[in-house]
Amino acid sequence: MKKLKFLSMSMALVLGMSAISGCADKEQANSGSETTISIWSTESHSRTIMERLMNEYNNGQGKADGIKIEYKVIDGDSYPKNLDLALQSGQGPDIFQSGIDKEKIENNYLASIGDIQGGEDFANECLQKYPSSVIAYNDKVYCLPIGVTTRGLIYNKDMFKEKGIVDEKGEPKPPETFEEMRETAKLLTDAPNNKFGVILPEKWSAWVDSDVVSPLLECEGHVGFDPVKGEYDYSGVVPIIKEYMGMMEDGSVYPGADGIDNDTARALFSEGMISFRKQQRE
Repeated sequence: MKKLKFLSMSMALVLGMSAISGCADKEQANSGSETTISIWSTESHSRTIMERLMNEYNNGQGKADGIKIEYKVIDGDSYPKNLDLALQSGQGPDIFQSGIDKEKIENNYLASIGDIQGGEDFANECLQKYPSSVIAYNDKVYCLPIGVTTRGLIYNKDMFKEKGIVDEKGEPKPPETFEEMRETAKLLTDAPNNKFGVILPEKWSAWVDSDVVSPLLECEGHVGFDPVKGEYDYSGVVPIIKEYMGMMEDGSVYPGADGIDNDTARALFSEGMISFRKQQRE
């Protein structure tokens, strides 16, 4: 049986894919000899650092090269519609966050990385380094990874030591697979004293993507879309979901998961009522 890993990769999740606009009639050069490149993203959580990096580039290397980057963050709910309208009107961004979209390619809204001057070598290098993250269509690369999330499991050392779940040095021994996570959560649960093995913030809208879909990259080599076969395949989430359901059946999950968001889960964990929970660091 394949073990469902979630800890062994420190860089476990591609946050977004970057595509380049293929609209030939879009004006890119503005005043003087300066060329403006527009970038659209939905990553509001990294807005501050990205804007700082863009400003540093614009005032440094960009100024020297005559290039200015305009970085815009758009609400995720309205992003698809806004992007489609912009591309259809020829006013789309030069680079934008996207996944594989055959319609955009067929409508010439996307440019192949390899068709851009100097892009072929870059695309091939990315294919070698990130084979499960680069998205291709008809043997051409259209989307490349732009960011990653460090995935891991945070745990309460005191609770592990109290239950004797330690290594030969007496240090806490956290689980390394979903199967071990279920068994460990069961051992750590003490419901009468309001202590539970794990907390699941199911009210958090991104919980399924964060704790169920994202681990597919480590388990299956992709996160739902298989770039090698060119098709969607979410069958890998089935065993992961079964382990979570098993934790619920065991009574190891803090009650009321469907009403708990991520902030509440963090607060309860910090109070020492929870043994461990999934966590991401961006």
